[in-house]
Amino acid sequence: MEKNEVEEIIRGKLKENPDELIPVKSLKKMGLKRNTCSVCGKNFWSFTPKDKCGDVDCIGDYTFFKERISELSASYVDIWKLFSQFFSKKKHTEIKRYPVVARWRDDIYFVEAAIDDFAPYVIKGTAEPPANPLVVPQICFRFNDINNVGLTGRHLTSFVMAEEAAFNTKEKKTYFDEEAIIYITEWLLKGLKIKKEELTFIEDAWAGAGYAGSCLEYFAGGLELGNQVYMRYIIGSDKLEDLPTKTIDMGAGLERWSWVSSSTPTIYEATFPKVINFIKNKANVNYSDKDIKEVYQYLGKFDFEKTEFNEALEIIANKTKFNTAEIKKMVSDMRAVYSIADHTRTLLIAIHDGSLPSNVGGGYNLRNILRRSLNFIDSKNWKIDINDVINEHKKELKTLYPELMQTECTEVINKEIERYKESKSRNAKIISEYVKKGKIDNNEMLKLYESEGVTIDDLQDAAERAGKNIIIPENFYSNINRTKTSEIKKQDTDLIKGIKKTEKLFYDEELTESRAKIIKIIKPNMVILDKTIFYPEMGGQKADNGFIEKNRVTDVKVLEDVIIHYLDNIDGIKEGQNVDIKVDSERRELLRRHHTATHIINQASRRILGQFVYQNINEKKLLAVYDSANSLTKINSSELTNVSDDNIKLILSEVYLLNYLSREFSDYISDVQDK
Repeated sequence: MEKNEVEEIIRGKLKENPDELIPVKSLKKMGLKRNTCSVCGKNFWSFTPKDKCGDVDCIGDYTFFKERISELSASYVDIWKLFSQFFSKKKHTEIKRYPVVARWRDDIYFVEAAIDDFAPYVIKGTAEPPANPLVVPQICFRFNDINNVGLTGRHLTSFVMAEEAAFNTKEKKTYFDEEAIIYITEWLLKGLKIKKEELTFIEDAWAGAGYAGSCLEYFAGGLELGNQVYMRYIIGSDKLEDLPTKTIDMGAGLERWSWVSSSTPTIYEATFPKVINFIKNKANVNYSDKDIKEVYQYLGKFDFEKTEFNEALEIIANKTKFNTAEIKKMVSDMRAVYSIADHTRTLLIAIHDGSLPSNVGGGYNLRNILRRSLNFIDSKNWKIDINDVINEHKKELKTLYPELMQTECTEVINKEIERYKESKSRNAKIISEYVKKGKIDNNEMLKLYESEGVTIDDLQDAAERAGKNIIIPENFYSNINRTKTSEIKKQDTDLIKGIKKTEKLFYDEELTESRAKIIKIIKPNMVILDKTIFYPEMGGQKADNGFIEKNRVTDVKVLEDVIIHYLDNIDGIKEGQNVDIKVDSERRELLRRHHTATHIINQASRRILGQFVYQNINEKKLLAVYDSANSLTKINSSELTNVSDDNIKLILSEVYLLNYLSREFSDYISDVQDK
């Protein structure tokens, strides 16, 4: 089922019987009343009678610009402390953030919402949560609105999600919707000190990562402050099924809480005020907060993936004391300041957590925002070093995320700047040709973006310098935002419906032969046993091979707690049959040694080459693959050998330290890393 289809089904259920899907009892007990928005038609709850739901699209303005809606004034670091203290009194445990590089997931590159930390295993009930209930200041990345960053005053590529989560398992019942809405309302009124008459809760539906539920989005002053999801469904191929672990997922942008409490011109001054001042001083940009606020209160209502920039400026000019040219100059300067501040924070966090700019995977987005920052600096002729801005972020973030202070980004950033300059020189002629044409379609833009590293900003800047207009594709960044494709589709969970978890015998490494019963055969070549000695691919180690009867086992994977064996054929076996199973013991031993050796080499590699090392092994060779700004040298190799020898005296069958930019991948990587 598609996300939109799922959400429409839940919205239909909400209209028919809200008592089943949202905490009506608690809402009424707290004194809120249900209303219907006269603009969008959605149902919402408020303490005072209202005919509009509170979303800026319906009320027309961000009213918190004109009148304070919170009696609190605090930085987002201080607000996190208050939030954590508030929920600790409700018996919640604060946990450390997860890495933003989501290596435990096969469907996303980066954590996009805090609930990603716990999907799929905790939510499905196959793993214990680190605490229950809990709160976490989880850094999240989202790259689908890059063109809006710096323009709307509210869009970010990275943000801190204040997460409140509670998991209701068979073993432990925590709390669900009736209690959760009381907690968050109390926090908003007493902790964040939002004025009661400003607060609204809009009924809606949420779906993502294979799960879904009803939700209450809460607004004040026209701004969405957060969303409390009552996760109760698994998304099947053709229907919604009950989720065994009913989950409370309350996520809110910490930066937005700080913004409404501090009443700054944009979210950026509330998020990284020292960095903003640093960039403005370096760039000699001196607009007053009052003037910025006057313009950005209107800019925030536009989506610049859909709205033409100059058209928006003309609308704003009619509402302010500035003319179109003055607004254009201010917004051009401040957009650059804000974007550089946002993008450099994202790069710092990504590099610390183990992801580098590149033209593949999640690195694709990182390279894009780095080049976007460099583009702004070049187009403005500002004397700003990206590395200096990153160092300012480290200082500003050290209270909440002290680990970032240890991150060394200079080598990576400087190498990327070299590549940027090379590509800029190479692409000048291509850009000029499209500016002359005056337009570019989505396919052409995508090709330029992926193969040459040309961005929309490159084209727009060149057109502006030439005094021309260029028509670019709408929603381009949203359309090219990269996500992984899962090897095992969500629909495949239907294949194991009703099957008990497989008994795991493979932890006994000496057990290489046994008997098992075939529970299910899935054509063309998948077999599920009641118990197995075959180790599935996980934890960085390849799966066992061997035999089920005379049929060769070529791969083994785990889906939730069910282990699936892939055979070369399923001839001569049937469901219900007791069969002989045998592991290729020589291959298992070799893989085991390789796996141990990989950890040794990785440790040595990180000491010599840096933190960007990961593993990729098979039965013939061990690869300690690393992303690095520079090539591996003979000196590096000698150091690695010495470090490894100091750690353990072990002859490895074959050890290859492989530069991510060379050797076996050289033909492919030439197009990936050198653009």
